Amino acid sequence: MAFRWLVNAILLGLPMGTTVGVLRGIDIHRASIGQSPLFDGSDSDLIGGGSGSGSSTAADDDITPGDNNITTSQYCQKSLEINPATKGTHYIFNPNQWGWTEGTEGSLCMNISTFNNHTYATNTTAPDFSVTWQYPAGDDTAPVHAYPNIKLSSDNLPVKLSKMKSLTMDIEWSYGIGTTPVAATNITSLTTNLVNANVAVDMFLDSSKSASQNSTKASFEFMVWFAMIGDSAEPIGLQQGSLQTQVLNNVTLSVFFLCIIFRVCPQLTCFLSDLYAGQNDLEQYVLTWLAPVTTEKFSGDIMPLFTAVLEANNATFPTSDDYLGSLQMGSEAFYSNVNVTFSVPAFSVDL
Repeated sequence: MAFRWLVNAILLGLPMGTTVGVLRGIDIHRASIGQSPLFDGSDSDLIGGGSGSGSSTAADDDITPGDNNITTSQYCQKSLEINPATKGTHYIFNPNQWGWTEGTEGSLCMNISTFNNHTYATNTTAPDFSVTWQYPAGDDTAPVHAYPNIKLSSDNLPVKLSKMKSLTMDIEWSYGIGTTPVAATNITSLTTNLVNANVAVDMFLDSSKSASQNSTKASFEFMVWFAMIGDSAEPIGLQQGSLQTQVLNNVTLSVFFLCIIFRVCPQLTCFLSDLYAGQNDLEQYVLTWLAPVTTEKFSGDIMPLFTAVLEANNATFPTSDDYLGSLQMGSEAFYSNVNVTFSVPAFSVDL
């Protein structure tokens, strides 16, 4: 009897040990690609959503008193949600190499600098980040390899456009040749090296709250381009011409005419943009406000760009009953002959 009991115990123990071994192997694999373990002793949910293949987070109780150091972490995964802890507005980062196939030519890595005390300059200030990438030219029908970005994670989203009073942003960025951030963007140097990319805020709208939070199901994509680099990077509808022009930031009459007539707009004094529109391959209606000159710094309210669209009385445009469900800022990486680095030392959103 004792022998039979011993045999049964061994047989019962085998599948349990095998299961634990398999789960341990899965956890090791998840760690190798930057994903969180299946069992980490925590049952807390991550803030935010999206379609990333993994998540990374830190809890506020990880703060070490008096630790005011900065930690820089690198992420080279195809898609991964990175959710740094903060005492203020939450943001989610993602390398988002959605148009690149693993094992093929090209690469991208995102570097994020976080404050160990989880406290930033203002309540809405995000950690700064940079992205270094290089891809060969892709198919003309799908030229974009990635959209590395920072995404607003807020309880205020989705929000009906009729309820939005302002959408204030502070943005500073640069693009340069090489693997380290540059102080200023040299467009000539970039185009000489066949760099094709943009710098853009990307938002999604829909009459459904849930659909407005999904980048593939939303009816409208609403973009603000601060740079168009290279011949391949152009907004949908560019060839059909601008539908209207807007100047932001409560400019004086003299500055307004300077912007409109001479197409010159001093940075931070005003922001000039032209509206282009058309459908993409997902049959979403895309509205893009494009700055005719590279704009590396912007500080102001972009709500007038929404207002201009709503007041256009165009049946194909969004209405005040639609919801804004998603807001991201980043760079669409088309292709480049050399390594290039996109850097964002300052970003904040106040909705």
